[in-house]
Amino acid sequence: MPRSYSRGSYRKLLFPALLIFGALGGLYYRFHLVAPDKFPATVLTAKLLKPLLRLLVTLGLGLLVGQVIESLGWTKLLAQGIRPLTRGGRHKDDCGASFVSSVVSNGVAISL
Repeated sequence: MPRSYSRGSYRKLLFPALLIFGALGGLYYRFHLVAPDKFPATVLTAKLLKPLLRLLVTLGLGLLVGQVIESLGWTKLLAQGIRPLTRGGRHKDDCGASFVSSVVSNGVAISL
């Protein structure tokens, strides 16, 4: 059965949409209308787009590694391996599994 949207549900999206369009309009005004010679496209690409793209790629790879570990069922094996540390802090095995998964996925993201 398809989900019907009430009139009020679209109102929840209005404020974020206005914020996004306002921010994009402000950036356009600043970089193209006020001082286009101070911020050429090469500077924006080198200082903004390349680091942003690198960040998104590394976060995506870290999440992918975390999902692979979770989907293959390695979290239980990792939790058993780290059990002495988690038992010392009186934590359950689930805590150790999530800790190891987060460390591994962040380690992949940082290494890139």
